[in-house]
Amino acid sequence: MKRGIKVFVLVSIFFLLASSGQAYELSGGNKKDANELVRIINLYYKASQQEDTKSYADLFLFASKENMAERIGTAIKLWQMYDLKDYKVQVQEISISPSGTTGLTRYQVKTTLANIQGEKKSTENEFMALFFKQDGTWLLADINFADQYQATMEQLNMVQSYAAHPDNVLPVPAKKLFSKKQKKISSAKAGKGKKKDKKLNLSGMKKYKDKEHKAFFYYPEKMTITTKGAKADFKNNGGSVHITYEPMSYAKNGGKYKNSKDLVRFVSEKMQKEFKARIMDISSVQVGSLSGTRLRFSWSIEGQELEQVETVLDGPEKMFSFGMLGSPNAFKSYTARYESMFGSFYFGETISAKKEEKKEVILIAFPDRGAVTGTITKEPFTVVFTTERDAKHVVKCTTMEQAPVYFVLYDDQGKKVDENYREGQLYKGFKEVLPIGKKYFLMVAPFKNMNLGKPVTLQIYTE
Repeated sequence: MKRGIKVFVLVSIFFLLASSGQAYELSGGNKKDANELVRIINLYYKASQQEDTKSYADLFLFASKENMAERIGTAIKLWQMYDLKDYKVQVQEISISPSGTTGLTRYQVKTTLANIQGEKKSTENEFMALFFKQDGTWLLADINFADQYQATMEQLNMVQSYAAHPDNVLPVPAKKLFSKKQKKISSAKAGKGKKKDKKLNLSGMKKYKDKEHKAFFYYPEKMTITTKGAKADFKNNGGSVHITYEPMSYAKNGGKYKNSKDLVRFVSEKMQKEFKARIMDISSVQVGSLSGTRLRFSWSIEGQELEQVETVLDGPEKMFSFGMLGSPNAFKSYTARYESMFGSFYFGETISAKKEEKKEVILIAFPDRGAVTGTITKEPFTVVFTTERDAKHVVKCTTMEQAPVYFVLYDDQGKKVDENYREGQLYKGFKEVLPIGKKYFLMVAPFKNMNLGKPVTLQIYTE
């Protein structure tokens, strides 16, 4: 099995961390592998500091071409906004599965960043990093804020694992790292139409209709309502509790977020960064035929303690958000009514509301026989070609000035050959000596969203 893009589905991971000291602790596995994971984490920050795309990408085992494009694209955008001046990594705990193919680390990192104006700021965050061992080499599968791994599944699952990873279930490391009991995903269920779940208490509640989206739900009748379009704000008499309802477009339709998980991730990171919010729960929810994501957290402003919950449902064409904000006592007193409120939500699905099936765009090119043209979209497209002789092959984008794109060349084993982005510079193309009779593919992704919809032309010829 060769290194490169490997397909696996990480359904969800549940991590509740026990409190621990600052010392580096090994909770399963051997010291040699643990030291290698520490080395890779430091290489990750070194590549970011040097803004070295190739070194950065070589550290990862990407789940798909889309995942690769998203990960690298995000890194490039961050590098354009900030320079990483220095960093200090302090690994706290490491756990390696009994089979020696899966590794998990928890660490803190202190960084100094400088924006384009040269202004510096310091950060300190806690992260989790997930690793897989492929052909004897440890690779990063994911790296993210520790809070993003919390409260998402009752157990650790790895489904549809690629052949490189025989462990279909990710083993639970030593109790020292995962000592707290795992919580079940919270779920609120309601039947379709007028038939409500027997557990819902709709006493003292009135129906609210969203005619535009053919939806309705019940709300506490003593709350006052303020509306703006389809968005509604419900407030109790004392103003100590606010409940909001808002239909939101997906990113593909002009909105800001891809789905409920993306929205919750954004809110979580923003609130932690700007208000030092404490994340209490991130879980999955189900209402009728709609599934979604819930985030609950507490924060304070001007000395006032607040609790907040955001429950977002993924509809066929739009997301539906139910949020509640209030002082701790008021929040607690309205929790049951809030549960009944979003639990009674009914969405009238129509034929036109069916999800459009995503189709992967694959274009075939022939070296020395003209160019191939595609359209820049949010989803990368692929250009496939076969070499017809041993020669130096030139891969060039002839529309780069009008439609700049990021493209990467891979062989048929998924191994990266070259790319058009180096040391902070986007090039029109590159040259590589390629052998006869080999298949290659180019993954073409947008460099900037402002160029979406533009035609992009690629040419492959030999010298």
